[in-house]
Amino acid sequence: MLLLRLLRKGLLDASRGDVAVFNNTSAEHPATYEFVRQLADECEKKHGIPFFWVEFCTYEGASQGLWRRYGGFRLVNKERYDRKKNPGGYRYGGEVFEEMISFHGYLPGRQARSCTKGMKVLTTKSFIAEWLARKRQTARLGHNRGEPQVTKEEVRWQYRDRNGSEEGVDDYVRRKDILINSDFVRPSQSFNDFSSVGVRPLEGTESLSERAEAIVQLKGDRAVDYISIIGIRGDEPLRVARIKERSQTDDSAETVYMPLFDAGVGKQEVQKFWAKQDYNLLLPDGVNLSNCVYCFMKGANALAEISRQMQEIDG
Repeated sequence: MLLLRLLRKGLLDASRGDVAVFNNTSAEHPATYEFVRQLADECEKKHGIPFFWVEFCTYEGASQGLWRRYGGFRLVNKERYDRKKNPGGYRYGGEVFEEMISFHGYLPGRQARSCTKGMKVLTTKSFIAEWLARKRQTARLGHNRGEPQVTKEEVRWQYRDRNGSEEGVDDYVRRKDILINSDFVRPSQSFNDFSSVGVRPLEGTESLSERAEAIVQLKGDRAVDYISIIGIRGDEPLRVARIKERSQTDDSAETVYMPLFDAGVGKQEVQKFWAKQDYNLLLPDGVNLSNCVYCFMKGANALAEISRQMQEIDG
């Protein structure tokens, strides 16, 4: 709702660097992907604002003499991933979520929501740092050894070196298995390959940077100011409180606006808005299938009902 209002009122400007971002967790309902695809088409084809799908990913590097994994993002297109037919597609079977869990080594929970932070907040910031550099493609991230260095043997050795014993090492290596088998390099990606609008020079400039490795600073004295507009509703005060708390502890130059919350726009108003549109998020009423389908924040009773509903939907 918020994005369409901004677009239709002409409040977004591609020459200013404005961009829409969808963070794919790979754990969404199939109807969500179709809805976002339609939303992206209107955003780009009717209003000329780039719309990117991004995913959390990891790559290998070295720090203090040790091989390790780092978190980042990758651009994906709007069709399903297939290693042979569409390697640039979006993941849809929990793969991104699994890589994030393997990266952190523990499951997210209500008190440590590593999923939101890792797959959405930090992933978006990584994207913004490269997007605002106004270059043609993202940087290649990872080493040049030609083969993975974070192997099971390396992970096992580092665990023993840190802990001084073998106790628990087998369980730790199992938790890192998905990470070990993930791609060890994030290749450079052209922005224009993942958006029909793509990247453009900022207003007042004539060209894009040819330096793929360029990024802008989002923290510190030389940080670039930028604005994030988030569609949190007026009846979601707890979500707003968490975002404000995060903003207060973050030293970035980001300014967050939540206009739907400020205007008191609730769920009913949002439903009425979408009922008048040519397309909608076609999820069943009465059960919360939005966002990650089986998100632990929905509660045990809701998850039991979701499981029952999904069995009916999937046949």
